[in-house]
Amino acid sequence: MSTQEHPASLTVYRDPSTGAQIALAVHRAAGGVITPVPWQRLPGVGLDEAVEAAMRAARANRAFAMLVPAAPDDSMTDPIGVLSRCFQRADLDRLSVGPEMRGASKLAHPVHTTVAAE
Repeated sequence: MSTQEHPASLTVYRDPSTGAQIALAVHRAAGGVITPVPWQRLPGVGLDEAVEAAMRAARANRAFAMLVPAAPDDSMTDPIGVLSRCFQRADLDRLSVGPEMRGASKLAHPVHTTVAAE
């Protein structure tokens, strides 16, 4: 059963210590194992746009988080801590912070590029 067949559940979280907001879309965690959640920063973006981007990115992933820093200059010093607090607060103990992605908000499927050595 693919992630396309069932919509993701959505958690919206505001970190009290930093003011950052997170839109977390989760289809389901992998059974019995910790699921790493890829994520992306979206500085200067509204929460509605972050929610839409998280739902789009989650089409190709079990889960995806969009992080909107409170400061438009993206001066957040501990995004991993903010995401971890979100997972704990939402009682999602089977999720862990995965890799930071770039451009995932624009693509339904992440693109991985490699550079060949010359």
